[in-house]
Amino acid sequence: MNNQNNQVFSFNTAIDFEEKILLFSNELVNLIDKKGKIELPDPTESLVRVKILLFSRQSLKLFINRTEFILDYLKRENIEMEKLEILRTLLRGLLEIYLKFVYLNNIREPERIKRIIWKELYVSALVIPKKESKMISSNYAILNKFNINFPDFQEFSTLVQNYLKFDRTSMKELNKLRKDYDYPSIRNIIKECYHSRINEEPVMPEFFISYIYSVFSEQIHANQYFEGIGEINIRYQLLGFLTQIYLKFLKEITKLIKEEEEIDKLIEEWKKNIKPNFTELWLNQRAVNYG
Repeated sequence: MNNQNNQVFSFNTAIDFEEKILLFSNELVNLIDKKGKIELPDPTESLVRVKILLFSRQSLKLFINRTEFILDYLKRENIEMEKLEILRTLLRGLLEIYLKFVYLNNIREPERIKRIIWKELYVSALVIPKKESKMISSNYAILNKFNINFPDFQEFSTLVQNYLKFDRTSMKELNKLRKDYDYPSIRNIIKECYHSRINEEPVMPEFFISYIYSVFSEQIHANQYFEGIGEINIRYQLLGFLTQIYLKFLKEITKLIKEEEEIDKLIEEWKKNIKPNFTELWLNQRAVNYG
């Protein structure tokens, strides 16, 4: 197994490529910051643009931080399989973020903005319900631009807090708002939206996405029957899935901010040089362990 430079391909080579993805991601963060400083003639249009860029930046930073954490453990040679299995719960979160971006890229801007703003307002109402901020004011300005009639923030905060107390009326009203403003379930996104991405590199079949999300969900919900059940070469499984889902996420985020050229080059490098060698290495590792 040799790479394009005639060097022996190893697990560390795949790690190096993942770090190249991280480098690209940090460059993308800087690009987003620069784009965010460009003001449009219409102040509200600028707010909408900045909202999408900020959401993209926050999602990207989450991917970067979780990937760095996962790589830190994958680089350790003598670590118990059970500890590595815990990292799957982080991958489940990354898979969920990627699929939400698939959904956002499949809907029109007013619906896209509704989903993004809903999450911000809900978290604010949940954590700091009595405090209004500049962010909250800008969110309402954006909603007004699209003629979206969302409850007053203090009213919404009271609704969320009463929901936590199991107030039946509040539960009913909040669930109605969720239906109108929140993302569909991840399984529905896979069913309704992911089919348009099936043939995009890195290619991951719809069934596999559904399967892996279900397995990771069982683990994140502390299903004890998954403890100790896994492959001997779980390091390969973790790194292989992380790399593919990260590349697919970057493709979606660059679509949203209209900066696709560089990620296409990175995906092509993965397809030609990393994927075939990593697959061969993984198969050889399985043969050694299983005989």
